Amino acid sequence: MELYHPAVDSFQSAAIDEAGNFVAGETGDRTFLEMNPCYPDNALGLTKTYTIVGIYTAPTDARGTFAFGEDVIFAPKQSVPKAEVFEMEGENIPLLTSLMIENGTSAEFEAYLEEQGWEGSCLYFDQGYSQVGLSLRTIYDNALRLLLV
Repeated sequence: MELYHPAVDSFQSAAIDEAGNFVAGETGDRTFLEMNPCYPDNALGLTKTYTIVGIYTAPTDARGTFAFGEDVIFAPKQSVPKAEVFEMEGENIPLLTSLMIENGTSAEFEAYLEEQGWEGSCLYFDQGYSQVGLSLRTIYDNALRLLLV
């Protein structure tokens, strides 16, 4: 894969209904990400070989700060030479920053962020663990009891 450095930016749009009318009082994330094409002058002059480890199927109509299109490829930052040069450019686009926390600890982490004055600055995606976590813990505890009996 050839590596490029196209400009990436974000902008806010107004809420528009199907008829094209402005919707007053509409809430929600209306952030759109915009990426310039990979023109030859954006080329880093580097070709890398990557191994595909999974395919994520994104909704083609997804919009918002954390939404990405169906044509996005994620690659490890460490695979790009001098990646730190590009870090400041994506500072205002939360999609370009992510971290992993242990399942079931998002409330503790959010409380810590609140203490630091950063409340509400993260979006949590636990692939449904928060809905099934208690059930999984109960199953584990019951299996342990059964084993002991």
